[in-house]
Amino acid sequence: MDRFVFLLRGVNVGGLKMSMAQLSAALSDAGFAQVRTVLATGNAVFDSPQDSGQVLQCAHQALQRKFGVPVQCLLYPRAGFRALLPEPFPLEPPTGDFHRYMSFTRDPRAARALAAALPGDVEQYVLRGPVLYWLAAKGSSTSSQLATALQRLSKDHLLTTRNLNTVHKVAKLL
Repeated sequence: MDRFVFLLRGVNVGGLKMSMAQLSAALSDAGFAQVRTVLATGNAVFDSPQDSGQVLQCAHQALQRKFGVPVQCLLYPRAGFRALLPEPFPLEPPTGDFHRYMSFTRDPRAARALAAALPGDVEQYVLRGPVLYWLAAKGSSTSSQLATALQRLSKDHLLTTRNLNTVHKVAKLL
């Protein structure tokens, strides 16, 4: 039995509305155990004896049945997610009030393609494996150059972004 982190893309921000109680019920009904959600942005942690491919397929089907539309999501086994946790965070914020973000992709190759497509003049970021680690001045997490570039590129690349505080809340459930 392994524990998995399930990150949905675009939930409650892009048009797909679901409560975390609905998400939890859909995943529990699909046979996953110990389902827990974190915040209202599509973060779940659950247990399954299946391998990652089977878990992802089963979760996709369950959400499609429940919500009637395909739901984009990323799945990480416990060890894989823990390996992505930055200790310390790879970027040191300049003076001022900044937030730390992690943009998750499917795999390192997808992350490299995404990073290669970013304009050369965006804010500083670090690419490690399937994640882009980046900073945004408080109040600009959706309007900074990097954030708007990621939003534009997300039409062609599966990615989802989380504040580092959210990532730590998810990690506590592992």
